[in-house]
Amino acid sequence: MALVIGNNDYRHIGRLDNAVADARAFKREMEGRGFQVVHRENADRSAMNAAVREFVGRLSSDAVGVVYYSGHGVQIGGANYLLPTDLKVEKEGQVIDDAVELGRLLEMVSQTQARFTLAIVDACRDNLFRGSGRAIGGKGLASPVSNANGIMVVYSAGANQQALDRLDDSDRDPNGLFMREFLKAMSLPGRTVQDVVNAVKMSVIEKAKAVGHVQTPAIYDQSVGTFLFTPDPVATLPPSAPPVVPDISGPPLSGEFSLEDLAAQDARVKGKWDQWQKGMQGAFDKTAAFSGSAEVKRAAWERFLSTYSADNPYSGDDEALRAQAETRKASSQQEARLILAPSLPKAGASQRPRYRSRRPPPRSKTERPTMSGRITPRRSPSSVPWRSRGMYGCSTTLD
Repeated sequence: MALVIGNNDYRHIGRLDNAVADARAFKREMEGRGFQVVHRENADRSAMNAAVREFVGRLSSDAVGVVYYSGHGVQIGGANYLLPTDLKVEKEGQVIDDAVELGRLLEMVSQTQARFTLAIVDACRDNLFRGSGRAIGGKGLASPVSNANGIMVVYSAGANQQALDRLDDSDRDPNGLFMREFLKAMSLPGRTVQDVVNAVKMSVIEKAKAVGHVQTPAIYDQSVGTFLFTPDPVATLPPSAPPVVPDISGPPLSGEFSLEDLAAQDARVKGKWDQWQKGMQGAFDKTAAFSGSAEVKRAAWERFLSTYSADNPYSGDDEALRAQAETRKASSQQEARLILAPSLPKAGASQRPRYRSRRPPPRSKTERPTMSGRITPRRSPSSVPWRSRGMYGCSTTLD
């Protein structure tokens, strides 16, 4: 069971750009893994409280729960508050009365005796009142409730840190830095949730550092045991393996002729192929949404094609998906070649290397003889030798 909330459109404080997109991406991943999802976008106070009640009410004992919140947050008196879109942040009392306190939410989850719950708070910024950044304001993050056993809480950034929505002005990824790295890490098979969050932490630290920024996701783990987002494929049948058609040879059991057993058998086989086809469609959609360099995208499509190479005898949809995958693979391959290709000279430019000749230049009308008979050029400001200086671009700083 999962609760996913993404808030962009705040009415009285800074609007956000990526919070809803991050929530939608996480919702798709959870649904693809069989989770039932309570999902809200741009939720006001009433909608957020209703979503929390619905989620807690549907979370049964010994179940696995996931909470993801993306939007504004603030810390007051050692407690973290998740802000609805209609909140007016004028006095601390308004926030305490109208926002959703994270600690209270986790206590409600803990009371359900769920086996494991992962709570992700993608709302860590240094100051709520500076522009449109997500924020856990005040002095930074507060530790979650100490008695919430079986719960892991992950913040997208540490105390007084800014959580990057993009790495630079040319970054067109629809998701923030934390979410894009989380989606990549959770898709790898055989990783426990502890492995995933630690891998995300290191990746976010490195990529933020590369652009001169500090972002260190914070992890509070009070869980027991392990949980896998994506099971190890070694222990399961590969999705590309076509259904096995049982042997139908042998004499009939009676003298009465019937085809009902063959029809029933064919229906069972077709049902297996239908499930296989759905898995192929899901893998295609995931590959199409995969973000990365052109070379990485090409490799992703190649993996899809090798995984789903079997021919579905009951449908032509598999052939259509493979054709689309081949087209996208070729496009990514061409894009990768363009990126790696050296820059060529402009059309019409000489292909021969330019160099200084050691032979003296021809005499011009500006040259004049000296008393010694030598020829010296008439100097002009434009003929005086000069040395150009290299120009270095300025790096921009993050707000």
